[in-house]
Amino acid sequence: MAKRWLLVVDAYEGVNKNAVDMLSGYLSGLVSYTLPVRYANELSEEERKESNIIAVGRIETHSILSAYERQGLFTVPKQEEGYAVFVGKTPETDEGQTIAIVGSDEK
Repeated sequence: MAKRWLLVVDAYEGVNKNAVDMLSGYLSGLVSYTLPVRYANELSEEERKESNIIAVGRIETHSILSAYERQGLFTVPKQEEGYAVFVGKTPETDEGQTIAIVGSDEK
C-alpha cells in the first residue's frame, strides 16, 4: 500500500498558516484524500513511519526540521526571509519520502 502524505507544522498562525492553506489547496488536487495536518510535537512515531512527510516551519520551533538540519540535510540561510528546501527519502526510515520547507524567520 502506498504511503499517504502528512503535512507537519510547528504552528498554524502567521506565515505558517498561509503556507499550510496554500499547500493543502494545491495538493488537494493531486491526492484523493484530505491532506491531514499534524503538529510536529504531537506526531507519533507510528505516524512518522507510516506517512510521507511534508514538514513546514522554522528550525527553532519544529522538532523534525531541527533534527534534519543537525543531520546536514539542509542549511538555512541566515538572512531575513531566507529558506531552504529538502526533497528526498525520509532519513529515519529510508522508506518514505520527505519534503521539508524551512524558513529563517517568521516573515
